Amino acid sequence: IYQSTKNKKQIKKIKEFWDTFSHKPLNECVRISSPKIKGKKIASNVTMLYAGSNLIAQVYYYICGDNLSNILKLPQEQMKAFISGLIDSNGCLSVKRKGKYETMSFDLLASNSKECSLNLVTALKRFDVHSRIRQGNNVINVQSTGREDIKNLISETKQYSLKAQNAKIPKMLKNISSESDFVSKDKTAFICNEISKLNKSMLMSKGIWSTVYNLKNKTGTPTRNTLRTIKQKLKDSLSKELINKIDYLGKRDTFLNKISSIKEVEYEGYVYDLYVPGTHNFIANGVIVHNCIDEIDKMDQEDRVAMHEAMEQQCLHHDTTITLADGSEVKIGEFVEKLMEIHKGKTVKGKDCYILPTKELDIEMLTTDWKKIFKTKIDRVSKHIATNKFIKIKCGNGRSITVTPEHPVFVMRNDAIITKRADSITKGDWIPVPLNLPIKGKDQTFDILPEKMYNSRSLQHIKVPVQNGPEIFKTIGYLVSEGSRELNRKKFIGVNFTNKNPTVLADFEECMNNIFGLKPYKQARIDEHDTRWSLRYISKELADFMETVFPEVLLSSNQKKIPQVIMRGKKKNISKMLACLFEGDGHVSLKTNTIRIGYTTSSRDLAEQVQDLLLRFGIRSNLTEHKGVYKVGITGYSNIAIFGKEIGFITPAKNAVINIYLNSKKGTRFVKDLVPVSKSVLKLLEKYNIKEIGTYNDPSIKFDHTKKGYCFSRKFLAKIVKRLKAEGDTSKELLFLDNMANGEIGWEKVSGVIELNNEDQNWTYDMTIEPNHTFVSQNMILHNTITIAKANIHSTLRAETTILAAANPRLGRFDPYQPIASQIHMPPTLISRFDLIFPIRDLPDAARDDKLAKHILGTFKNPELLVPDIPPNIMRKYIAYAKRNCKPKLTQDALDQIRQFFVELRNQKVMGDEEGLKPIPISARQLEAIVRLSQASAKIKLKNEVTTEDSRKAINLVKFYLQQVGMDTETGAIDIDRIVTGITTSTRNKIHTVQEILRELEGRYGSNIPLQDVIDAAKDRGLDESKTEEIIEKMRRNGEIFEPKHGILRRMPR
Repeated sequence: IYQSTKNKKQIKKIKEFWDTFSHKPLNECVRISSPKIKGKKIASNVTMLYAGSNLIAQVYYYICGDNLSNILKLPQEQMKAFISGLIDSNGCLSVKRKGKYETMSFDLLASNSKECSLNLVTALKRFDVHSRIRQGNNVINVQSTGREDIKNLISETKQYSLKAQNAKIPKMLKNISSESDFVSKDKTAFICNEISKLNKSMLMSKGIWSTVYNLKNKTGTPTRNTLRTIKQKLKDSLSKELINKIDYLGKRDTFLNKISSIKEVEYEGYVYDLYVPGTHNFIANGVIVHNCIDEIDKMDQEDRVAMHEAMEQQCLHHDTTITLADGSEVKIGEFVEKLMEIHKGKTVKGKDCYILPTKELDIEMLTTDWKKIFKTKIDRVSKHIATNKFIKIKCGNGRSITVTPEHPVFVMRNDAIITKRADSITKGDWIPVPLNLPIKGKDQTFDILPEKMYNSRSLQHIKVPVQNGPEIFKTIGYLVSEGSRELNRKKFIGVNFTNKNPTVLADFEECMNNIFGLKPYKQARIDEHDTRWSLRYISKELADFMETVFPEVLLSSNQKKIPQVIMRGKKKNISKMLACLFEGDGHVSLKTNTIRIGYTTSSRDLAEQVQDLLLRFGIRSNLTEHKGVYKVGITGYSNIAIFGKEIGFITPAKNAVINIYLNSKKGTRFVKDLVPVSKSVLKLLEKYNIKEIGTYNDPSIKFDHTKKGYCFSRKFLAKIVKRLKAEGDTSKELLFLDNMANGEIGWEKVSGVIELNNEDQNWTYDMTIEPNHTFVSQNMILHNTITIAKANIHSTLRAETTILAAANPRLGRFDPYQPIASQIHMPPTLISRFDLIFPIRDLPDAARDDKLAKHILGTFKNPELLVPDIPPNIMRKYIAYAKRNCKPKLTQDALDQIRQFFVELRNQKVMGDEEGLKPIPISARQLEAIVRLSQASAKIKLKNEVTTEDSRKAINLVKFYLQQVGMDTETGAIDIDRIVTGITTSTRNKIHTVQEILRELEGRYGSNIPLQDVIDAAKDRGLDESKTEEIIEKMRRNGEIFEPKHGILRRMPR
C-alpha cells in the first residue's frame, strides 16, 4: 500500500485497521516516487506498507478482481469500509467557490476501466449516492455533485474515512438542483393539477402558486426539493392520498437520467432475459430495464382456447357509452354482458377475464386509419376483474371517458400520435376527436302490432304507425324539447306540447294529425310571461304507443333522451328532428363579431346525444355545464354554415339571423379547428426554402409556432401541404400532415384529469377492433386492447406485409428425419408464424433431371426462353389491383369444408403410445392460414367470393406442407409441435419418461444418480440406450441436470 509520507494520520489509520485482524504488523519503508503530472516528473517521498499473506492476497483478488464486480456482494458495513478506503486513497471531497457561492464535489479515481467505474457507481447507490462517470484524457473518474448525495456519502463513511470526518459541507445560500433531484414531469403535473384546485389566494399567500402553476403546465423543471417544499407548506391542506403520491415521487430510490448516445453493436450468440412477475422490470448495469412478458401465464392450465387478451387491465368503465355503426348507443358493460349471456357457449374464460369472439356476429363500430373514419366489425369483446382505481379524462369539447389507470390514450407528442397511460395524461395534452360520423342510418319499423294498441274504452282511437318517417322525427324533436306527460291520478293518459309560436304550434298539430289522426284540446297558459298554448292529446292508446316505442321521450326533464330507434334513423330525418329540438330549447344570438347557436337541457345524456348527432353533419360543438344545466354550443363560421344549410330552425326569424351572419362574414377565425404540429412543418418549409405562405412570412411563422407555441389551423395547414406537394415532397412527414389537414381527425385539449376510487364495479370492459385498434365513441377516438397469443394456442397478430423467407440448411441439405427448426437458423416460434413451409430437396430422378438439364442448357442457346409469359411490371400491377379492389367473402360451403378438414385432422387416431401426450396435427394458427390462402386464391382470380375450389386448393397446400415438415418419422403421424417447438410429442413423452426415472432414482440413491442405472431403467420402459443418452445430453444443455463427476447425474434444484 503506497501513501505519501505527508499522510501520517492515514498511515496510522491503516496500521490500526491491519492490527485488528493480523498478529504480524505491516512492514514499512520509504521510497522516492516520480510520477508525471502535466508532462513533468514530480519527485516525492512515499511510504510503502507491505506484508506477506496468502489469505489477504486472496481476499484482495476476490474483491478487486473482475472489475470490482464482487464488491456488489459485500454486506453494507464492509461496503462502507471499502468505499472509505477508496476515498482516503484516491478520492477527493472538495469545495469550489464561484463568487459568493460554494459548491461541494466528490471525485474518485479508482481505475481506468469503465466497467470498474460503473460498478462503483452502482455500489454508491447502496448509500443513496447518485454519481456518474466523467471521462477525460486517459482518466476515468466517478463524480457526484448533489448536496444530498454528498451528505449521504459523508454520513455513511465517516466512521472509517478520515477525509469524510474532516469534510465540511458549505452553507446553502441558494438551492441548486443536481441530476439526482429531477423527477417525472408528467407525474408532477398530475399532482400539481390537483393542488391547483385548492384556494388560489391561499396558495399565493404561501408563495407557491407560480411554482404549482408552472409545474402543472410542464413549463418548470420538477425536483424532489420542490415537492418537499410544497408538501411542507400545504401539509394541512392536502389529502392523505396526495401526500402519499408526493412522498412516493420524492423518494430517492429511482433517478431520471438522459440517454447520452445510442449505437448498434455487432453480436453473435444467445441473448437472455429474466421474467419478473408483477413488476416486469429489474436492474441491469445500474439501469432499470423491462423484462419480457409471457402471455401464457395469463391462462388457466385447462383453458386450451383460441385466444386471450394481452392487455388485461386496459379497459373502460361499465357506464361508458359506446356508439355502434348503426347510430345506436349502449353502455359498454350492458352491451358486453348481454352478448356473453346470449353466447355463453362461445365465451372463453382466461385468467381474471372472459373473452367472446364477435366477428361472426357482424356488429360494427366506427374506427379510423388516422385519415378517414369508417365502419368495421368488432373482433371480440372482453370483461376483466376491475382495478381499485379509475381515471376520468375530461376533453375540451365537454366529453369525458373513465378508464383503468393503465389504459392507453392517444395523444399528439412532437408531431406524432403516441399512446400514454391514462394515469400519465395531464391537462393540456392533445387528444384526437372525430370531425365527422359517417352514419347514414336506415328507415325503422316498429316492433308493435296495431291491434295490441286498441283500447275499447278510449274515446279517440289512433292510427298506429308501423315505421318511422319525417313527421315522426319532427314530433319526437318537439316532444323531447317541450313535451310532457298527461297524467290522471298518476296514470299516463296522453301527451301535451306547450309553445307560444303559432308556426311551431301549427306544425306540431299537423304532424300529430297526419301520424296518429288526433286533434288536440287547446288550453292557454297565462302568467307573467307571454301567453303560451298547450296542445293536449288525451288518449290511452297514444300513451301506450309512446310508452312502448318511445319511452325515453317523456321522462322527467333531467332524464330525457332521444330514443334509440330514432338514433338509428336516416340522416335526412335526423336533421328534421334536430331542427324541432333546437326550435324548442335552442337559441341563436348575433354578437358583435360572431354568432352563437345553442341547445339547453337539464339532461346530460340528451346533450351528449345532440352533440353526437351534430357530428353526423360534420358540425363540431362544445358541451358545457352550469348549475345542473347543460348547453351544446356551436361556433365557428364553417359549423354555423353547415347548421344553416343542413338543419336550421323551424321559424324564419331565427334562420334569418344565421343568414345575416353568413352573408356579412368570412370564415377566418379558427378557435377549435387546430392541429398541434409545428416542428415537422417548419422543418419541411426550411428544407424547400419556402419563405411565405400567402401573406404569412417565414419569420412570423417561426416566431408564432416556436416562441408563442401556436398551433396551425387545418385550413392553413392544408395550404402548406399543397405547397409542399408542388415542391415534389413525398415524405412520410408530409403524408402525416396531409392526413391531419385534410382528413377526418381533429384535436381537443384535455381539460382535466381526475383519479376516482372504484366504489362498486366488479368488472371493466373492452372491445378489440382489428387492425387499427381504435374506435370512435364519446366524441373521441379511443384505444382498445390488443390480443396476443402464445404456445401455439392462437395467433391474432396481423402482419403489416406478407413475408417470404428463404433459409439454407445448416448442413447443406434438408434432412426429412430431423425437425425443420434444428436445420435452419431461425427459432421455432418464428417458423410457426409462416402459413406455408416448403423444404426444397434435390433428389436424383432421371426423367426430371433430363428435363432440367435441357431447360438450363436451352436458355444459353435461346435467351428468350428466360422472358416470362407475363412481364413483371404487369404482374405487379395485377397483384396490386387484386389486393386493393378484391375483398372476397367466404361462402358457407367453403367455411364448412375448412371446418370439416380442421375437425377431422385434429381428431384422427394416431399410431404409437397410448399413454402420455397425444400429438396435435393442426392448430388454430393453421386454420387461419387456410382462410388466408383461400382468400388469396379468390383474389388472384378477381373473385368476390371464396368458393370450395379455393378452400380445397388451400387445404391441399397446407396438407402437403404438413406432410413434408410436420411428419413424426417415429409414429408416422402429423405433429404440429415438430414445427412449432422443434420437439415432437413422441420425443417429449420420452423426455418425460427420463425425467420420471430421475425422480424415482433420486428417491432411492439421493441426489447423486448413477448414469448407468438411468439407462437400464429406460431400457425397461422401451427406450434404447442411444435415445436415452441423447435425451440426457439435451437435459444437460438445458440446465435441468448436471454431472458432478463422471457417470453420476444430479438434478438441478427448482
